[in-house]
Amino acid sequence: MSANITTATISNKKKPLWFYQSNQNPFDPNETKEWELYSEFENEYIEEAYQQKELEVHLQNYVIDFKRGIQYTMNDTNKQKPVKREVVNTSQYIRTERFSYPDRANRSFIPYGDYFSPFIEHWRNRNQALFKSQDEPNWSTIVEQARKVL
Repeated sequence: MSANITTATISNKKKPLWFYQSNQNPFDPNETKEWELYSEFENEYIEEAYQQKELEVHLQNYVIDFKRGIQYTMNDTNKQKPVKREVVNTSQYIRTERFSYPDRANRSFIPYGDYFSPFIEHWRNRNQALFKSQDEPNWSTIVEQARKVL
């Protein structure tokens, strides 16, 4: 008796990914360019801001300026690195975070509005249905969403 083997085909779906130049001196033309992929979470956050035609997006203590194509620190705007957006075939894209735990953030996002983070503010605006009232969120649904992600 022979076993039936089925194979899955990987689609040619495209996915935009964001990278920052990670070499020691990114503006030195003699250095080889080394590009580091932002985390899965950061990529989604950056891409959403880009699609909404934002001028910039804030990540922890970094700002990405879309028009200039750079990332700079909020403490020192002279500390800059080029960023780039590439649309890649998903068959060539391996989610490394899927196979390991991401590094834990060493500090929270920047203080922002009532929620101390543009991410939390954005998430709450997108998920208003989870809030029964202004002050009483539907915690069981929020926890269930978080469980699915983890």
